[in-house]
Amino acid sequence: MAVTQNQVLNEGDSASPTTTPNKPRRGRGVTGTRFTFVLGVATIVSMVVLVLFGLFLSPPDVTQGESVRILYIHVGTVWVAYVAFGVTALASALFLFKRTTSLTWDRIAGASAEVGVLFMALTLFAGSIWGRLSWGKFWVWDARVTTTAFLFITYIGYSRFVGSAGAINSAAGARPLSHCSRCSRSRSFTSVSSCGAACTKKPAWPAPPRSSSRT
Repeated sequence: MAVTQNQVLNEGDSASPTTTPNKPRRGRGVTGTRFTFVLGVATIVSMVVLVLFGLFLSPPDVTQGESVRILYIHVGTVWVAYVAFGVTALASALFLFKRTTSLTWDRIAGASAEVGVLFMALTLFAGSIWGRLSWGKFWVWDARVTTTAFLFITYIGYSRFVGSAGAINSAAGARPLSHCSRCSRSRSFTSVSSCGAACTKKPAWPAPPRSSSRT
């Protein structure tokens, strides 16, 4: 087989050591910054120190003994859960209020509810273990314990409802809510001018395909 001159030149160019692959541009696909990196490292170090002092280096309690270490986890998780549920309630109220209606508030509410459910589950688990060691029972029908468990079940239902609503809308071909930059409202756009003649923001999702029927 005869080798043409163009093939030789192409093979020489591909084998040349001076060619380097294209490097990805800096900043694309990167969500972190130097500040968030330092903050993450400081958080991990502080958590390790806290675990060492709380579970190993601190002396046992005079009355409760070693079981007091469970409270170091129990109190922290319940505070995180309460704050997360508060953020969910506030973000939901801002989403329902006409002047601040935005899909961002709805997303914050859903994400915060998931965090609250996780930490509330840890709270109830750690509390039951501490109750067994201190009271001799895993569960007592105390007002605080009962209302906390009811709050936990309520937010599980809320998270499930939000996920089911999104799945039903996707299966039905409905468009998700899109935010209008002019009137600051979140609604399901059916056309470009749904928010008025002055609004020109196009929907972020294309319209569902229509089934063509032959006549």
